[in-house]
Amino acid sequence: MLVDTIMTTPVVAILPSMTVREAARLMVAGRFGGLPVVSEDGTLVGMVSEGDLLRRGKTVSERKSPWWLEWFASAGKSAEDYAEIYERSVGDVMSRDLVVVNKGDRLDDVADLMVGRQIKRLPVVENGKLVGLVARIDLLKGLSGRLPGDDRHVSADAKLQVEVEAAIAGELGRSFVRTRVEDGVIKLRGIVFNEKAHVTAVEAARRVAGSKSVEDGLVWVEPMADRVVLP
Repeated sequence: MLVDTIMTTPVVAILPSMTVREAARLMVAGRFGGLPVVSEDGTLVGMVSEGDLLRRGKTVSERKSPWWLEWFASAGKSAEDYAEIYERSVGDVMSRDLVVVNKGDRLDDVADLMVGRQIKRLPVVENGKLVGLVARIDLLKGLSGRLPGDDRHVSADAKLQVEVEAAIAGELGRSFVRTRVEDGVIKLRGIVFNEKAHVTAVEAARRVAGSKSVEDGLVWVEPMADRVVLP
C-alpha cells in the first residue's frame, strides 16, 4: 500500500506572511496539530506546530518562567510581549528542517520514518509542491486494513462510510469534511467555511440509509487571509 491511498487531501496550508495569532486561531478552530507553510505557488517551505508556537514564544525575552504564565500573571510588560509574539509572522517561527514523503512511498517505510524520527505528521510532496498530508492516524488506518478481523462487521461500516462520503461529495464537491463510521454511527469531523456547508454536510449524512445516528463534530472556520487550500 502506498502513501497516496491514505493521505489527506485537499490540504489547508498557510503562507509565511500569516501572523502567529491567525495561525493559532486556525489551528484551534480546525483542531490542527500542525499546518504546512507554502509559498504563493504551492511550494512547501515549512511546517508550524503547536510546539513551534509555544517554544518560539520564549525567545522574545530572556525569562525563566513560560511566557504564557507571565501573561496571565501580569498585565504590564507581559502585555507588550504578548503582542510582539502574536504579531510575528509564521515565517519567523516555522520549522524549516523538513522531512517529507512522496505519493509513491510504501507505508512500511513511512511508518519506520515516523517512529525513528518521532514525527506525528508528514507532508506529501510532488516536484516540491504540497499535495497531501499523512498523519499517524492515517497510517494506522492503512496498516490496520491488513489485519484479520470480523469481515462482516468491517464491511458494513466501510460500505456505509463510502456511501456517506459520496453523498457529501455530491453536495459539496471536494471539502474538508471527514467521515468515520463505527458500529453504524456516522461521525463527521473536519472544517467548513460557512454555515450552509455545515448544514448541507449533516443533512446529506442523515439521508444515507442504514446508519444509527450522525455525530456532528464539524468546526466552522471563518475565511481568513493568508490561508490557502491545496491542491
